[in-house]
Amino acid sequence: MAELDQLRGSHHCIGTGRAMADLIFKIVHSRALENGGMISAEEILSVKAQFVVGLPSGMDFFERINQECMHASGSTASDPFSQDTLLSTLLSACGKGSAELAFKLQVEKCGADWLEIFFQAFSEVARNNISQDTWQNLIAAYVHAAEVYKAKMQVFDIIARNDVRTILSDCVAPFYRIFESDKIAKSINASINDVIARKYNIAGPSTVKITNDQMERFLTMLSKEMSLRLEQSVMAGNQTRIAS
Repeated sequence: MAELDQLRGSHHCIGTGRAMADLIFKIVHSRALENGGMISAEEILSVKAQFVVGLPSGMDFFERINQECMHASGSTASDPFSQDTLLSTLLSACGKGSAELAFKLQVEKCGADWLEIFFQAFSEVARNNISQDTWQNLIAAYVHAAEVYKAKMQVFDIIARNDVRTILSDCVAPFYRIFESDKIAKSINASINDVIARKYNIAGPSTVKITNDQMERFLTMLSKEMSLRLEQSVMAGNQTRIAS
């Protein structure tokens, strides 16, 4: 075994717990020093509230720990909730059925992996439709959902949030301008096809790439499917709250 290979074991969780404890007590200690060595029960609760609110800013840290654990366990499973894949995962949950029908040719030729690549490309373009603040709000929504559902969290637990549904609608809405202009359609498709081409290492025309007609068909179906999925997520969220 190579010297730097990561070993499986509880030390990963222990290391994470220690890192979090160090951070929390550092904040508490700093607050006590500011108050002449004293800190009240109310101030401790205030520090806790500030720490919880700041959890989304630690997303890079959480991802790094998760990657280390996955590597050490030998897992090759992808992370659907990383900052690189979160939007793709959510959009896929809202539009996979539409994509399977609209891009049937590509799916039959390349398999389910093509859909993952398409939604990754689709999400990269959609990401440009929202501001950096909105993106940070989406990350925060994921973190807060994780706080509630922990290891049992599912994709629709995130989508059930009002703020997430609004963000998803906002990032998709500009795509419907594709029906207004050939220029817009070609621009969107070119951006998506660039990603697909890189993934499949192809140049020039290919049946792996999407066409304008296919994209218009996808968006037409997506509008209906997305509305249905968003509504279903609300119903599922309400049932979960009642059960709890």
